[in-house]
Amino acid sequence: MSRRERNAWVPKAVIGFITIVGMAIAALGVFFIVQGVEEWRLGEASRSWPTVEGRVLESEVATRATGSRGSGGPSTTTTHEIRYEYEIDGVRREGRRVAYTVAMGEGDLRARAARYPAGRSVGVHVDPEDADRAVLEPGADGWNLVPIAMGALAVLFPAAVVTFAWRLCLRLGVL
Repeated sequence: MSRRERNAWVPKAVIGFITIVGMAIAALGVFFIVQGVEEWRLGEASRSWPTVEGRVLESEVATRATGSRGSGGPSTTTTHEIRYEYEIDGVRREGRRVAYTVAMGEGDLRARAARYPAGRSVGVHVDPEDADRAVLEPGADGWNLVPIAMGALAVLFPAAVVTFAWRLCLRLGVL
């Protein structure tokens, strides 16, 4: 038995591994696409949702250490917590979603929290199909397309790599 015959399984194992990993990455990409499309759809739909009176219960911005950045010191993340209440058909509900748009950076988060101080009356846009789904700032923006674009790349890149690997193995006659 020649060396080539003894090692014939190697390209098949490598191409199998590449295919499995590529399929897993592509599945993750499909998840991002589905989530991104749903967020975009809800953001756009929220523009036409009816508005009810609500009240801000809590509004704060918090910066927390999230781990070590090596020799650069601790890394931090900044988030806002805005909680509001509203009433639909005599039932008190609470919401946390401010917008379907993305706040970019600490400045945007602080500005958003400043627009909604605790105790302030606000207009709450409520989904007529699901009264527990509400938002203070209706609409979607270009940042909503980022998960869709990332998902598309996560589908297309592995597809290209797997296709290239299969074609190369077929051309070399190892499959």
